Amino acid sequence: MTKHLSGIELVMNVTREDVITKVYVDWDHPAAITMAVVVFLLVISSVFCLIDLIRYRDTMVYRASSPVFCAVILLSITLGYISLLFWAGLPTKVSCALRAWLGGIAFCLLYAFVVKLTAKFVTDH
Repeated sequence: MTKHLSGIELVMNVTREDVITKVYVDWDHPAAITMAVVVFLLVISSVFCLIDLIRYRDTMVYRASSPVFCAVILLSITLGYISLLFWAGLPTKVSCALRAWLGGIAFCLLYAFVVKLTAKFVTDH
């Protein structure tokens, strides 16, 4: 049984005595469209930053902050942005798995490299 409520579709699953309601935002809903546009703009800005990093990696500012470190941080942030796209639309087994894994991998990469850099500064000084 399916109910539509202002762009949000409620899918009811009657497999037990109680009713399990799954709520998801469809791609034609304004919230999903807004999220997709914002994610697209953020990914594009991350790509431009990565191009700038690659192009000017020999400058003093980028050399001081390690271009590899900056690239991994940018890629993990971009992966986190992309993981937001899997939260809209009808959930499938693949999209549900990607929700958890992409966000988690992005966070772990970002956090691990920040902790590594902090530990490097603490041990060097």
